Amino acid sequence: MEKVRVLVVGEPARVIPELTAQDTLELERQYGRCSFVYVDVERAEELRREAERAEVIVGRIPPALLAHATALRWLHLQSAGVNGYERRELYRNGADGVRLTRSAGVFSIPMAEHTLAMILALDRRLPLLGRQAAEHVWQRVPVQRELYGSRVLVVGAGDVAREIIARICGFGCRVTVLRRRTGGDRNEIPGVAEVFTERFAALDGADYIINTLPLTAATARCFSDAEFSAMKRGAVFINVGRGGTVDTGALTRALEDGRLGGAGLDVVDPEPLPASSPLWDMENVIITPHNSGDSLASNARRRACFEENLRRYLEGEPLLYEVDFDAGY
Repeated sequence: MEKVRVLVVGEPARVIPELTAQDTLELERQYGRCSFVYVDVERAEELRREAERAEVIVGRIPPALLAHATALRWLHLQSAGVNGYERRELYRNGADGVRLTRSAGVFSIPMAEHTLAMILALDRRLPLLGRQAAEHVWQRVPVQRELYGSRVLVVGAGDVAREIIARICGFGCRVTVLRRRTGGDRNEIPGVAEVFTERFAALDGADYIINTLPLTAATARCFSDAEFSAMKRGAVFINVGRGGTVDTGALTRALEDGRLGGAGLDVVDPEPLPASSPLWDMENVIITPHNSGDSLASNARRRACFEENLRRYLEGEPLLYEVDFDAGY
């Protein structure tokens, strides 16, 4: 029987690499029905040659090379998002016969902890206190907010949203959710007081708005001037979803005119955030470089996610976290 050829696209320059060359050797020993090859994403010509032969590709291969992937049957991304890979026209036969999966449930726990860290840091004014400490200044600052007793709106109802809700409920908040629709097996979320499907009704009165949305045609810039104007004055906006779901100009204006009381941004549009952006210098804004999902445990979960889907692929079982090309996620 001919072995399943698996191309692992390496990104060793990442702070926390995904699958490494060593991982590939271990997978080769573990899965005898497969033949693995590891290629650094920077080795463009070798990557193109291997892409032409691979039945399975793991990692963020440059999308332009997908047109050369004539043998491709399954592309597995080691990210939760699929932006840049969801368009059928990228694939040799318009994605016919190609399955696309993503790494879901891998990053939810650190992202939830990161979200809480940003909220608490903003509430306790830790960025300002940190700057004072760096300058050896002992000066008390007014702390204006408590998370206890507040109204928290979580936008989205996926794995990240659920992990955030599981943690934030312990702070004595009233938690609501905004999602596309109600109903279905996943509608019930423990700790949620109310589920909205209309965004302006959901935004009304919320003290904290936490955006976990993926970027699709339907969610692009869904937070614009109208949405920020509808928010309670002094509300805090957190974005751990995708930067493109927010109109950065509208967000900046809402912070400058005091409509928003603060923002925690792990994702922005564009990325990286230009050095000239006024967001960098705002005392009530925390900016992190799209790393809320990173943790020492993330890679073990990421590998486990791929291995479970590899087992399913080899056994002809349904794959987990398969992307709907029509929906874009």
